Amino acid sequence: MVPKIVIAKIEVTIGLSPLGLRAVLLGEKPSKSQASVGPKNPGNARDEIVLRIEAHFERVKGEIRIIPPNDSRENTPTRPDPALLKAIVRARLWYEMLVSGKARSLRAIATATGVDERYVSRVIRCAFLAPDIVESVMNGKQLPSATVGALFRNVPIEWDKQRVANTVTTRQS
Repeated sequence: MVPKIVIAKIEVTIGLSPLGLRAVLLGEKPSKSQASVGPKNPGNARDEIVLRIEAHFERVKGEIRIIPPNDSRENTPTRPDPALLKAIVRARLWYEMLVSGKARSLRAIATATGVDERYVSRVIRCAFLAPDIVESVMNGKQLPSATVGALFRNVPIEWDKQRVANTVTTRQS
């Protein structure tokens, strides 16, 4: 059904076999002749269905992801990032521990949870994210550039400044 995929710098092109696609949609097992897309009749547009998707590629969290153009991002289904959610939950929990007096310092939280004090000091910044940014993360509407590492770097305390900072930019709903 998909005899050809071409990944270029600014787009992904997928070639589909009409006969192979038909067989799959009807629940049939496509034969080799149905799946091939050779130029049987070069002037016939039915020999291949070509899908072109404008996109660029970005390294995110150690992997390369296909990033769609900005105007299609809000329509792209996403899922919440477990690492971001975990950081936000931990931050709120640790902040509440400090405010309530259950923990006297970041060092006490680090000791109680078995993590490094420096890590606690970076994660706790997530407790001060704007509510709409937290909601966007919960709904999976964050941009690929919104990572835990990005949240640890220079996130401003002011909510208005967070909304315009590149590190926590979120997709509009």
